[in-house]
Amino acid sequence: MKRTLLSAFMILAVTLSAGAGVVRGVLLNDDDPYIIKTNGGEIYKAEWYGGSSLFSEGDFVILTTDDGRGQMICPDSEEVAQVWVEEIDD
Repeated sequence: MKRTLLSAFMILAVTLSAGAGVVRGVLLNDDDPYIIKTNGGEIYKAEWYGGSSLFSEGDFVILTTDDGRGQMICPDSEEVAQVWVEEIDD
């Protein structure tokens, strides 16, 4: 599991250095598609297509992109999933 988490954080670091929009927020549900609300009030949808699906409502998550293919990472539980991300209206 540590290898998976380390890989996820390495991808996150590369993504940050490449200038992609990283999203940090809280899960509003615990089923696919996942809905994430940021502190700024933006709402994102993350459709699962691989990896862990053991996320729960209220989890703090990091999306490695704000649009398109990326990863959803929960630092607290070390869960990592491959997702398709898009911003949605309220």
